[in-house]
Amino acid sequence: MSNLILEQWGGVGKGWREAAAAAISPAMAFNRYAFANRYANGFKNIMTRGLLIGSAYSAGTNYRGIWGRYGNYDYIAPQTFRISTTGLSLGTTGQWWLTKSIALHGSALLGTGYAAVGTSRGTADELDYHDGVAPQALLSARLIIDDTAAFDITVRE
Repeated sequence: MSNLILEQWGGVGKGWREAAAAAISPAMAFNRYAFANRYANGFKNIMTRGLLIGSAYSAGTNYRGIWGRYGNYDYIAPQTFRISTTGLSLGTTGQWWLTKSIALHGSALLGTGYAAVGTSRGTADELDYHDGVAPQALLSARLIIDDTAAFDITVRE
């Protein structure tokens, strides 16, 4: 909403638009002030998730993990559209030591959240926004080789 005010609120001075946008999203206002145009490079991407409540488990001496309720926030904004989601999922994150120096780390989450999607280019009449409840799923794996390398793959819906 704050970006809409900054970009589309015609007939209102820049100072008033910035004040209204800051009232809606103080964090965005701080980032605009602190980093100026540093993030105006055409692609913005924030994807975060974390365990909210859960417990640990293990299987043998080489595998351990956590499972429970995860929360997530994603914001993706390439040049033509924007996507923002928040959600709650049930899932697990585990780590299996294949050798003393190689570990396989992975997560599997399934849940639901709220998503908003819209175009970011064009006139006010051409903008197309959709929002609502959306299913969410994530599978990720990371192969960690000592302090030398890590290979990641993530699939999300």
